[in-house]
Amino acid sequence: GSTPPPTAPPTAPPTPVPTAPPTAPPTPVPTAPPTNPPTAPPTAPPTAPVTPAPTSGDGAVAQEAVFDSSYGVPKCANMGSSCDSLGLLNGRGTISNGNEPNRSNTNNNGNTCNDGNSGSYHSDES
Repeated sequence: GSTPPPTAPPTAPPTPVPTAPPTAPPTPVPTAPPTNPPTAPPTAPPTAPVTPAPTSGDGAVAQEAVFDSSYGVPKCANMGSSCDSLGLLNGRGTISNGNEPNRSNTNNNGNTCNDGNSGSYHSDES
């Protein structure tokens, strides 16, 4: 086969080839190998184990909350492994079969949020 003729004349004359000489010689292939080995990890691993949970004193035993009238909520006297409110939060408002002790049990340093008394305790929302 032969090449078909162009369908239209060129719009501009062709540019001279090449238009400019190269600015730098090509890079030799292959390039030189790295001069240094890779660096070590950026930080060393931890040297001490994680601090264990307390094993003695007030901080190690489970605490039982008592009602704190200055805050209006149950509170444990010491920091411990846990703090159980026991039955101090069991209830909702003044609903029958679910009267909440020390209601509203919201922090007196904030706004109180009283529960509603409609419905049945443990069955309906406040």
